[in-house]
Amino acid sequence: MGAAHAKGLVHRDLKLANVIVADGRLAKVLDFGRANLGGESKSATRTGTRMGTLLYMSPEQVRGAKSVDARSDIWSLGVMLYELLTGQVPFDGEDDLDTMNAIVAGRYPPAAQLNPRVPGHLDAAIAKALTVAPAGRHPSTGAFAQALAVDAAPQSPIPPAPSPVVVAVPSPRPARNRYVAVAVAAVALLGVVGFVMSNSGSRPPAPVASGSCPKGMAFIPGGSFDMGSNDGDSDEKPVHRVTVSGFCMDVTEYAEGDGMPKINVSWDEAKALCESQGKRLPTEAEWEFAARGPAGRKYPWGNGEPTCDRANYAECRYRVKRVGSLPAGATPEGLQDMAGNVREWVADCYEGYSSSPQNNPSKEQCSGLRVFRGGGWSLNAARLRASVRYGYGAGSRSSFLGFRCARGVGR
Repeated sequence: MGAAHAKGLVHRDLKLANVIVADGRLAKVLDFGRANLGGESKSATRTGTRMGTLLYMSPEQVRGAKSVDARSDIWSLGVMLYELLTGQVPFDGEDDLDTMNAIVAGRYPPAAQLNPRVPGHLDAAIAKALTVAPAGRHPSTGAFAQALAVDAAPQSPIPPAPSPVVVAVPSPRPARNRYVAVAVAAVALLGVVGFVMSNSGSRPPAPVASGSCPKGMAFIPGGSFDMGSNDGDSDEKPVHRVTVSGFCMDVTEYAEGDGMPKINVSWDEAKALCESQGKRLPTEAEWEFAARGPAGRKYPWGNGEPTCDRANYAECRYRVKRVGSLPAGATPEGLQDMAGNVREWVADCYEGYSSSPQNNPSKEQCSGLRVFRGGGWSLNAARLRASVRYGYGAGSRSSFLGFRCARGVGR
């Protein structure tokens, strides 16, 4: 792109889908159909007309600017690198309007927050590329490339990722070399139209498994905790000591193909869907332990009060969101939406607690109510505590009710 910019050509629709990889290594930028000298075209001069693909558009494109320069492409390149390193684009709202608002506000989670193994210099280079004001971005593709190349030599260590959940670019090579390869690929992309990429290809990476858990699941180490709350509702009492064995749990709620959580599903249907994937519904004790941890957190993220960047609840949007939209509210193991969005079926019958210590408690056989857990989009902040529990008929369905799956380790 540096060669194109040197000739005054602005692409205006850079995205991973416009990169083709030949022979597994040689990659080329395609589709200059929206490009123009100086970044202006007749269609782009009409009020409200936007040129490009929304998820990769710069703020000035979103606003329908009559003319954009090379710094608009630098924004799009920042989005692409972010996607390579995290597996998702930085700006992706519930609808186009929500996405546009996020873009013009520059509102997104840092790459290193989604993937702690992203080196600091790459995170900083992306953040500069995604500065809302064009003047604050890298002044040229060369400057962007230089920022990416800093500390990219193999001898520069990559900070270790916290175990067990890591979102990374799949590669058979060690993690350190993987990020070096991504940085080198990005430098090459910025410098010329034909470039050599890492073997991650042109598609965004998928989350990878940790330990013996499959993709999309996180390992929850076994341990003991005080289940329930003496400060909560009557069905949260008495507090009792519970020990659970290690298990795997879905990082997000079970989602449809569009990324929205599956709702209006009965307990039996949720159980069957989990079993169709070789999984099961989590026990109530597993669910609460995953949300609270051995220390007995009040909320999945800790003891800090709920905010709209941590959970989706009534004071925020009052509607369901795509799964995994609020990484700031994740547990230390990376589980998302454990408080807010949709409430979740668990395996157990809805019964009172025993005061005696228990080891892997579970009661699935009953004809009464079933437990569901987690605050929801229709509930206020007071109902997001991780110890809150509810009972509902097994055949009931609701727009506020979904589920996530679990499974034992090593299966």
